Amino acid sequence: MDGIERTLEPGICVISDGDGSRALGIGGIMGGAETEISFSTKNIFARVRLVRPHRIRRAARNLKLHTEASTRFGRGADPEMAELASRRCAELILELAGGELLAGVVDVYPGRVRRKKLSSPAANSSA
Repeated sequence: MDGIERTLEPGICVISDGDGSRALGIGGIMGGAETEISFSTKNIFARVRLVRPHRIRRAARNLKLHTEASTRFGRGADPEMAELASRRCAELILELAGGELLAGVVDVYPGRVRRKKLSSPAANSSA
């Protein structure tokens, strides 16, 4: 990706080519030059994937690879926003670059994340 060979530990999310023989990016940390969008790009496959923030932080630390992406995604994101974000991405691409949006979405989202309830000591005290 950036010309530096790195040893990857189990649990690091790798984006690979079709047969899995070459790493094209490290999930939430760095993409590769081969998959960058340029003026000659004709087709875009948009993929929205959320990697657990602690895994991104740990991988960036272990690889000594701190990037804008690892900082942003290491803080976490709301998994409920993934579909909305992918639709907005498609809208912007069509608006700014034109083209044709193909139908279909593949969703392997396992289910809603259970929200934690927090209570404030002030809310529990009687006045």
